[in-house]
Amino acid sequence: MLRKRVFIVIGLDFASRKSAIDSLKKRLIPQKSSCLNHQVYYGRDIDFDKLRSLFLSFSFEKERIVVFKEPGLLSKEVKDFLYNNIKDIIKNNYLIFEFEKDYFFFKKDKQFINDRLFGYILKYASLIKIASFRSNVSIRKLMDTITNNRLQDALYVLESVFDNAGKNKGFIGMQILGAITRKFSYTHNPIERKRCFDLIWDTERMLKGRKIEDKTALQILITKLLLR
Repeated sequence: MLRKRVFIVIGLDFASRKSAIDSLKKRLIPQKSSCLNHQVYYGRDIDFDKLRSLFLSFSFEKERIVVFKEPGLLSKEVKDFLYNNIKDIIKNNYLIFEFEKDYFFFKKDKQFINDRLFGYILKYASLIKIASFRSNVSIRKLMDTITNNRLQDALYVLESVFDNAGKNKGFIGMQILGAITRKFSYTHNPIERKRCFDLIWDTERMLKGRKIEDKTALQILITKLLLR
């Protein structure tokens, strides 16, 4: 029940989040429904008494959508109320929690994971992840860490790239490998260049043969290149 009535929309790009929420609204409540069915609350500005009245009062509308922006700024009083009454609230309300965060970092944030309300909705609600940055920007950031020989940062960014790749996940591996190939083609020492290319070609065979996950193959490659 909760998964069909409570949604988390998360990502850094405002336009993409707005588009996702607009699409969700159209799917949940037909266009012909009154705009009064849509309520938006900002975490820092919520009047608790008005919010409680909204949820506990009888609604003449069949369904209502309530969007919480900046939910990380909700007061403890509001969060406790939502947690304790959520099963009654969602009987005639859809709840959308909009987070302006990178999902990769969000899921590692103990402040949210350990929070009673957010921990609960993360476990049971529907999650809509918005790609935090476009793949070419992500790859440039990855290449910067490789150029500066920052192995831990490179592996961290690589994981973030795959985590946010969305529909591009099927071919993002070959894009990254192409960028790595171009970078190491400028290696001046011919012996070092051949050694790098041997590692790259081995990785290309793994990617094409689907012997292991693309991300794992690239993690191994980057580690070998930076520790050589």
